[in-house]
Amino acid sequence: MPTWRRIAWFACARFSLVLARYPLEAGTCAVMFFGGSWSDGFAAAACGLLTGVLQILCEQVGEVGSVGIDMFVGIATGMLGGFFYSMDYFSESACLSSIFLGTLYWFFYGTAFVIGLLEIIAGELVTGVTRSLLYCLAVCLVCLVFA
Repeated sequence: MPTWRRIAWFACARFSLVLARYPLEAGTCAVMFFGGSWSDGFAAAACGLLTGVLQILCEQVGEVGSVGIDMFVGIATGMLGGFFYSMDYFSESACLSSIFLGTLYWFFYGTAFVIGLLEIIAGELVTGVTRSLLYCLAVCLVCLVFA
């Protein structure tokens, strides 16, 4: 039977891994896959950190938090990305599509997109293309609505 100290350590280790993983994934994905600059990668990493914090908070709420987590993350990413766009900190204007897609790729439909690509490679073209198009459409709509 686990002790409370072990349970608390596991919870803290899991949360710290989430808070370290999401900014790293969002920042590198924005730069490597979506053609963003390094400043866009920084903005996507900040959005990724906010995404990790929101995920932890929504998991603490329970079932209600797990239902609304996509909406909260989409709104928060849109607001923070818009803040970075309107800020004069960057030497060039921020690329919102690389910030949004870099952040939301891993959080929303990253698994569905990878499975769609694997299905295309395996020869299941109809299923793979349908899954990939649904992913792209969903991410673009979420970014446009919440921006």
